[in-house]
Amino acid sequence: MASPGRPEEPEPIDHEGAAARESMNRRAHFVEISIQQAMRRREFDDLPGAGKPSGCATRTIRTGGSAARSSANA
Repeated sequence: MASPGRPEEPEPIDHEGAAARESMNRRAHFVEISIQQAMRRREFDDLPGAGKPSGCATRTIRTGGSAARSSANA
């Protein structure tokens, strides 16, 4: 907090962190576009096990001393 009559100094800019976030955002965008294009080309249609549960569709949630089954989609 600045004292009366003195302007508050701006926070230093984290250029390395900003650059890393920008790089990560660009990579995520590239990956997302690549996946969408592959889906349009129907490259994922004939994968082994297509249409079957992956095995991680349900998980066990431990609450207190008991365990409850929960669907990942719920």
